[in-house]
Amino acid sequence: MFSSVGQKIVVGIILLLIVLIPTGSLLLAQRFKTQDNPNPTPLPKIQPSPKEVPKTTPLDDLKKSLEGSPSKATPEPSSSSTPQVFFGPTLNFKISIEGRPKNSQAAKTFLGIAAGMPTTNPQYLLSFTVDIPATGGYSGLSLAGLTQGSTYTAYLKGPAQLASASAFLVKPTVSDLGTLNLITGDLNEDNVINSADFAVAKNAYGTNPLSAKWNSNVDFNLDKIINGFDLGIIIKNLGKTGNSGVWGSIVATGSASLQPSIGSPDESSATPKPPPGSKGGYWMWVPQF
Repeated sequence: MFSSVGQKIVVGIILLLIVLIPTGSLLLAQRFKTQDNPNPTPLPKIQPSPKEVPKTTPLDDLKKSLEGSPSKATPEPSSSSTPQVFFGPTLNFKISIEGRPKNSQAAKTFLGIAAGMPTTNPQYLLSFTVDIPATGGYSGLSLAGLTQGSTYTAYLKGPAQLASASAFLVKPTVSDLGTLNLITGDLNEDNVINSADFAVAKNAYGTNPLSAKWNSNVDFNLDKIINGFDLGIIIKNLGKTGNSGVWGSIVATGSASLQPSIGSPDESSATPKPPPGSKGGYWMWVPQF
C-alpha cells in the first residue's frame, strides 16, 4: 500500500499529463498546418524613406536651357548618308543634224569654246573632238580652266554641217546648251555651202555603198543611196555660212583632231583642197600668214 504522500505524487503526475497532452497536440497541429499552406501571409514590407530632391534656383534653370542637350547640339552623322563627289563645271548638249532620222545622230564633231558672245574667227580656249551617240545627246564635257560665272560660246561643227554657235554661262556644276540644229551640206568643211559642195555631191550622185564613187558624207539621210533628196538639201542651203564665219579659226590648245572627210573635192588626196577663192592653208583652214 502506497502512503498518502505517494498517492498525491501519482495523482499530480496524472493531472499534469492531462493538461500537457492536449496543449502539445494543439501546437503540433498548428505547426503542420503552417507547413502545408503554400501562400502564407506575407510580412509587411518596409518602405524606404524617399530621397531628398535637390532644390534648383531660377539661375540654374536658365543655365541648363542655354547649354541644351549635348546630343542635340552635336548630332551624330548618319551612316546612310552618301558623300557627294564634285567634278567641277561640265557641259551638256544635244545635236539635231538636218536630213538625219531622229535616232541616227551619231557623228564625230568638232567643239571649240571661245570667250564672250558669238563672233567670226573666234580663238578657242578649249577644243574637243566629240563622238556623239545616235541619240544626239552628250553630257559631262569638262570645262576645267574656264571662269565660273563668265560667258563663253561653244562652236560645234559636224562632218558635213555648218558650225553652230551657242553662248552660255559657266555654272559651278552643269551648263546645258539645249539642242543645237546643224545645217547640212558643207562637204568640203570650209563652213560655207556653195558650188564646191554641190560638185562633190554631184560626183557621187546615184551611187550606193558598193559603188566606186560612193561617199558616205553625201548620204545625208543615211538611206544607203545618194539621190535627189541629198542634192536637194545642198541646193536649199546654197550660200549659207556657219556661225563662226568662213573656217579660219585658230585652235588655241591644238587638241582638235578632225580628220579630212572622204568627201573632199580631191578624194585621192589625204588633205582636202582649199575651196575656190581661198588663200590656202592647213587642215581646219588655219590661214598661212
